[in-house]
Amino acid sequence: GSLADVNSSGGMRVLNEGANNQEIARGGGGQNFQFIARNGIVEVWANWDTPRLVYSGAGPISVLPIDATQPLGFIQKGGTYRGNMRFTNLGGTLLVHRALQAGELDLYVEYTGTALTAVLNETPRSDSAAVYNRVRQLYSERFHLEVTEPLGFENTFAMVVRGDDAKNLHLQKISDIVPFAPKWRAGVGYEFLERPDGFRGWSHRYNLHFAESPKVMDLGLIYRALVDHQVDIVAGNSTDGLIDSLGLVALSDDGHYFPPYDAVPIVRQSTLARFPQLRAALADLAGKLSATDIRRLNYAVDAQYQDAAAVVRAFRASKNL
Repeated sequence: GSLADVNSSGGMRVLNEGANNQEIARGGGGQNFQFIARNGIVEVWANWDTPRLVYSGAGPISVLPIDATQPLGFIQKGGTYRGNMRFTNLGGTLLVHRALQAGELDLYVEYTGTALTAVLNETPRSDSAAVYNRVRQLYSERFHLEVTEPLGFENTFAMVVRGDDAKNLHLQKISDIVPFAPKWRAGVGYEFLERPDGFRGWSHRYNLHFAESPKVMDLGLIYRALVDHQVDIVAGNSTDGLIDSLGLVALSDDGHYFPPYDAVPIVRQSTLARFPQLRAALADLAGKLSATDIRRLNYAVDAQYQDAAAVVRAFRASKNL
């Protein structure tokens, strides 16, 4: 997700615009707040002494200097700014889908299983071609949106455990954890907790009963929580580069719970009518990205902290795209 550290020598206030500008927190001179936006949620962390989460929700969030004569410092941007700052997030599937319907976006990349369950509210199914064809048909009929050719990779949910646990407890597939779950704690993102193909259905399918309710956390922190033994299993994504780099293990979905999540561009039909050359450009991307490619790209950004735009440019050059 996007990240910002903000400070001001004159102190600042953090307000929730979504709740009539209610004050969430304030910091004194030299103290800073960290803002993380991912999956439709804006998190606000008071980032001094022991960092603590002071807000997690849809926002939008405003940051105002207490002393109007003192600028706000945006650490990641390396600059100072007069006036206020505002943090929001484009959000998860449903928010982006609405933006696409409203004409605020022309296209974005979605996953077929997510489109089937979260947008179309249909029952998950395991046949990749059937899911793709169903999504393509209904998106055209209901929303006047074109589902173009798959990009070549699937980004399914991955139930991830520590490598040592996988080795010592002989864990290879999700059903292997059933006897250990009563003593385990699960960590999930907000979206996985709420989705129809998420935690509730998954734990029911495998008859899993954990020691406590799942801990909900930002996906950017979830693997570190697993490594630090704050939780014992997390719901990540199969293309996450940190799984391999942190020595973690993704368990196989032997109960075939998750539907296929093939990455597909979705574009407004009116946009294709205005820019007919776009159809050929998207078709040229079909099958060009493998899951291995995506994991390597994610690893470069998430583990090696390389600039995302530079990583993409280098990949495009290597593929003559």
